[in-house]
Amino acid sequence: MLDVGCGINSPVNYFITRGHQLDGLDISETALKQRHYTKYRKVICQDIRDWQSEETYDVITALDFIEHVPKDEGIHILAKMEHMARRVIIVTPNGFIPQPPGPDNPFQEHLSGWKVKDFEARGYKVYGMFGPKWLRIGTARLRYQPKFLWGIIVWLLTPIFFWLPRYSFSLLAVYDRPS
Repeated sequence: MLDVGCGINSPVNYFITRGHQLDGLDISETALKQRHYTKYRKVICQDIRDWQSEETYDVITALDFIEHVPKDEGIHILAKMEHMARRVIIVTPNGFIPQPPGPDNPFQEHLSGWKVKDFEARGYKVYGMFGPKWLRIGTARLRYQPKFLWGIIVWLLTPIFFWLPRYSFSLLAVYDRPS
Protein backbone atom coordinates (compact mmCIF):
# COMPACT_ATOMS: atom_id res chain seq x y z
CA MET A 1 0.00 0.00 0.00
CA LEU A 2 1.17 3.55 -0.73
CA ASP A 3 -0.02 6.52 1.32
CA VAL A 4 0.41 9.68 -0.79
CA GLY A 5 0.67 12.85 1.28
CA CYS A 6 1.24 10.86 4.47
CA GLY A 7 2.38 13.99 6.34
CA ILE A 8 2.71 14.19 10.10
CA ASN A 9 -0.07 11.85 11.23
CA SER A 10 -1.88 10.01 8.45
CA PRO A 11 -4.96 8.03 9.51
CA VAL A 12 -3.80 5.22 7.22
CA ASN A 13 -1.21 4.37 9.86
CA TYR A 14 -4.02 3.50 12.28
CA PHE A 15 -6.02 1.11 10.13
CA ILE A 16 -3.19 -0.77 8.46
CA THR A 17 -2.62 -4.14 10.13
CA ARG A 18 0.70 -5.74 10.83
CA GLY A 19 1.87 -7.98 8.04
CA HIS A 20 0.85 -5.54 5.32
CA GLN A 21 3.48 -3.40 3.68
CA LEU A 22 2.87 0.33 3.79
CA ASP A 23 4.99 2.99 2.10
CA GLY A 24 4.57 6.73 2.60
CA LEU A 25 5.21 9.56 0.15
CA ASP A 26 5.18 13.25 1.06
CA ILE A 27 6.73 16.41 -0.36
CA SER A 28 7.31 18.06 3.03
CA GLU A 29 10.57 17.13 4.72
CA THR A 30 9.42 19.06 7.80
CA ALA A 31 6.22 17.01 8.08
CA LEU A 32 8.07 13.74 7.66
CA LYS A 33 10.54 14.66 10.40
CA GLN A 34 7.60 15.28 12.75
CA ARG A 35 5.66 12.14 11.86
CA HIS A 36 3.92 10.19 14.60
CA TYR A 37 3.79 6.74 13.08
CA THR A 38 5.94 3.68 12.79
CA LYS A 39 4.12 1.18 10.58
CA TYR A 40 5.67 2.42 7.33
CA ARG A 41 8.12 0.13 5.58
CA LYS A 42 9.67 3.22 4.00
CA VAL A 43 8.87 6.90 3.75
CA ILE A 44 9.89 8.82 0.65
CA CYS A 45 10.33 12.59 0.66
CA GLN A 46 9.48 13.61 -2.88
CA ASP A 47 6.82 15.31 -4.97
CA ILE A 48 4.58 12.67 -6.55
CA ARG A 49 4.63 14.67 -9.78
CA ASP A 50 8.37 13.95 -10.09
CA TRP A 51 8.44 10.55 -8.39
CA GLN A 52 9.16 7.54 -10.56
CA SER A 53 8.69 3.99 -9.33
CA GLU A 54 8.58 0.60 -10.98
CA GLU A 55 6.71 -0.71 -7.96
CA THR A 56 2.98 -1.35 -8.15
CA TYR A 57 0.59 -1.36 -5.22
CA ASP A 58 -2.64 -3.07 -4.30
CA VAL A 59 -3.95 0.21 -2.86
CA ILE A 60 -2.90 3.85 -3.04
CA THR A 61 -4.51 6.32 -0.65
CA ALA A 62 -4.44 10.10 -1.01
CA LEU A 63 -6.37 11.43 1.99
CA ASP A 64 -6.85 15.20 1.99
CA PHE A 65 -4.10 15.56 -0.60
CA ILE A 66 -5.45 16.21 -4.11
CA GLU A 67 -6.84 19.66 -3.23
CA HIS A 68 -3.26 20.82 -2.54
CA VAL A 69 -2.28 20.76 -6.23
CA PRO A 70 -3.72 22.65 -9.21
CA LYS A 71 -6.59 20.79 -10.90
CA ASP A 72 -4.73 20.00 -14.14
CA GLU A 73 -1.82 18.54 -12.18
CA GLY A 74 -4.25 16.64 -9.96
CA ILE A 75 -5.74 14.96 -13.04
CA HIS A 76 -2.26 13.75 -14.05
CA ILE A 77 -1.62 12.53 -10.50
CA LEU A 78 -4.90 10.58 -10.51
CA ALA A 79 -3.90 8.92 -13.81
CA LYS A 80 -0.50 8.04 -12.36
CA MET A 81 -2.03 6.49 -9.24
CA GLU A 82 -4.67 4.62 -11.26
CA HIS A 83 -1.87 3.12 -13.36
CA MET A 84 0.20 2.11 -10.31
CA ALA A 85 -2.51 0.45 -8.20
CA ARG A 86 -5.49 -1.88 -8.39
CA ARG A 87 -7.44 0.45 -6.08
CA VAL A 88 -7.12 4.20 -5.44
CA ILE A 89 -8.84 5.84 -2.47
CA ILE A 90 -9.18 9.62 -2.39
CA VAL A 91 -10.63 11.85 0.34
CA THR A 92 -11.07 15.54 -0.45
CA PRO A 93 -13.40 18.41 0.40
CA ASN A 94 -16.50 18.68 -1.81
CA GLY A 95 -15.67 21.72 -3.94
CA PHE A 96 -13.08 24.38 -3.24
CA ILE A 97 -12.49 25.21 0.42
CA PRO A 98 -9.89 27.99 0.89
CA GLN A 99 -6.96 27.12 3.14
CA PRO A 100 -3.77 29.19 3.33
CA PRO A 101 -0.28 27.69 3.50
CA GLY A 102 0.73 26.50 6.94
CA PRO A 103 3.42 28.32 8.92
CA ASP A 104 5.75 25.29 8.79
CA ASN A 105 4.40 23.73 5.59
CA PRO A 106 3.72 25.87 2.50
CA PHE A 107 2.23 22.79 0.79
CA GLN A 108 -0.89 22.98 2.99
CA GLU A 109 -2.54 25.60 0.76
CA HIS A 110 -5.63 24.45 -1.13
CA LEU A 111 -5.16 25.03 -4.86
CA SER A 112 -8.14 23.17 -6.34
CA GLY A 113 -11.64 21.96 -5.63
CA TRP A 114 -13.08 18.60 -6.64
CA LYS A 115 -16.68 17.59 -7.28
CA VAL A 116 -18.45 14.26 -7.63
CA LYS A 117 -18.52 14.59 -11.44
CA ASP A 118 -14.70 14.95 -11.56
CA PHE A 119 -14.30 11.49 -10.07
CA GLU A 120 -17.29 9.77 -11.69
CA ALA A 121 -15.96 10.81 -15.11
CA ARG A 122 -12.83 8.76 -14.33
CA GLY A 123 -14.77 5.68 -13.18
CA TYR A 124 -14.69 6.27 -9.42
CA LYS A 125 -17.50 5.40 -7.05
CA VAL A 126 -18.09 8.44 -4.87
CA TYR A 127 -19.52 8.63 -1.36
CA GLY A 128 -20.16 11.48 1.07
CA MET A 129 -18.30 12.10 4.32
CA PHE A 130 -18.70 14.32 7.39
CA GLY A 131 -22.39 15.05 6.93
CA PRO A 132 -24.07 17.82 4.98
CA LYS A 133 -21.91 20.59 3.57
CA TRP A 134 -24.27 23.35 4.73
CA LEU A 135 -23.66 22.48 8.41
CA ARG A 136 -19.93 23.22 8.19
CA ILE A 137 -17.78 26.27 7.50
CA GLY A 138 -14.11 26.79 6.69
CA THR A 139 -12.07 23.65 7.00
CA ALA A 140 -14.93 21.58 8.52
CA ARG A 141 -15.84 23.57 11.65
CA LEU A 142 -19.47 23.27 12.70
CA ARG A 143 -21.52 26.28 11.61
CA TYR A 144 -23.92 26.53 14.55
CA GLN A 145 -23.87 26.67 18.36
CA PRO A 146 -23.98 24.77 20.63
CA LYS A 147 -21.26 22.64 19.00
CA PHE A 148 -22.18 19.59 21.07
CA LEU A 149 -25.78 19.54 19.81
CA TRP A 150 -24.84 20.23 16.20
CA GLY A 151 -22.08 17.62 16.42
CA ILE A 152 -24.73 15.03 17.33
CA ILE A 153 -26.95 16.19 14.46
CA VAL A 154 -24.08 15.90 11.97
CA TRP A 155 -23.18 12.48 13.36
CA LEU A 156 -26.80 11.31 12.88
CA LEU A 157 -26.96 12.73 9.34
CA THR A 158 -23.61 11.34 8.19
CA PRO A 159 -24.92 7.86 7.19
CA ILE A 160 -27.63 9.50 5.05
CA PHE A 161 -25.20 11.85 3.35
CA PHE A 162 -22.84 8.95 2.65
CA TRP A 163 -25.28 8.18 -0.18
CA LEU A 164 -25.71 11.86 -1.14
CA PRO A 165 -22.12 12.86 -1.91
CA ARG A 166 -23.08 15.95 -3.94
CA TYR A 167 -24.41 17.53 -0.73
CA SER A 168 -21.80 16.24 1.73
CA PHE A 169 -18.88 18.19 3.14
CA SER A 170 -16.19 15.79 1.88
CA LEU A 171 -15.91 13.13 -0.79
CA LEU A 172 -14.62 9.59 -0.58
CA ALA A 173 -13.76 8.47 -4.11
CA VAL A 174 -12.79 4.85 -4.80
CA TYR A 175 -11.34 3.63 -8.08
CA ASP A 176 -11.02 -0.06 -8.87
CA ARG A 177 -8.97 -0.78 -11.98
CA PRO A 178 -10.90 -3.06 -14.33
CA SER A 179 -9.53 -6.61 -14.39
